[in-house]
Amino acid sequence: MNKCKRAMLASAFAIWLSDAQAMEQYEPQLPGATEGTAAGLMPPPGLYGSVQVYTMAYTLHNNAGQATRDYANNKVISPTLLWNSGKKIFGADYGVQIIQPFQHTNISGSNSGTTIPSNAQWGTFNTVLVPVILGWHLSNDFHIKTAVAVNLNNASSSLAKPPAVPSAGAGNGFSSIIPNFGVSWLGSNWNLSANLFYSFNQPNSATQYISGQLFQADYTIAKTLDRWTIGLGAFQANQITSDSGSGSTQTPYNCVANNGCKERRFGLGPMLSYSFDGGMTAQLIYNRDIVTVNAMGGPFFNFSLSTPLNF
Repeated sequence: MNKCKRAMLASAFAIWLSDAQAMEQYEPQLPGATEGTAAGLMPPPGLYGSVQVYTMAYTLHNNAGQATRDYANNKVISPTLLWNSGKKIFGADYGVQIIQPFQHTNISGSNSGTTIPSNAQWGTFNTVLVPVILGWHLSNDFHIKTAVAVNLNNASSSLAKPPAVPSAGAGNGFSSIIPNFGVSWLGSNWNLSANLFYSFNQPNSATQYISGQLFQADYTIAKTLDRWTIGLGAFQANQITSDSGSGSTQTPYNCVANNGCKERRFGLGPMLSYSFDGGMTAQLIYNRDIVTVNAMGGPFFNFSLSTPLNF
């Protein structure tokens, strides 16, 4: 494909994404990805691995919360490594984490007035490094955890760096710094948890666009009965500051006229997990957006496996 045609198609995807899409592209933290976990609990010292398979069938919603005719049927596979060092800092367990999501994008629709060509493909999302995790075990079955994550600007493709087959790209063309706070009460075989994130998104120098600061939270209410755990999970995303930069004021974004392109989402759904001998846990979550403004939203399934890695 010649560069001119590729640039034209990349522009079409930019128009599609920006038609009432908050942020410049994707949320830095996958909504609902930590539902079902004990958000405030640091596991015992050692190395842990997990993999998530997150499948979504989303529709773009505009500034009035109305569904458009543009769609995303994406899949995200996220391998994760977590290490509890066994060291103590300020009385807390110290750990680190790395996550490398892989995303399969498949965009369709014509709401923007441009027919979107076939574009299904895989790519790598921004690497997530968490160099500091501190977890405290408190009295009365309470646990709290704080962390700071950094999303690197290293996605294999983005709006500013379109792939060979033009699409929305596999990740964001900017980095993010994400403080995190989790709290859990784990008494009487219950898991009552909240996991809170606040994303400071850095400028995308290629597009002159700065995505606004974003608050996200995942919530869990679950009860363990022998090996089974059943419960309810929920997520929210509320953009606190408007998108800015010269790129955000231009057509087709027009964020000044669209409430700063501020995203607002809330969804919830059931969860079920099973614990095997040896510590492996399998979990399945279904969520559906109830409120979606300036964002993609709809149903998603999230299947995960997690296990201690005892070498």
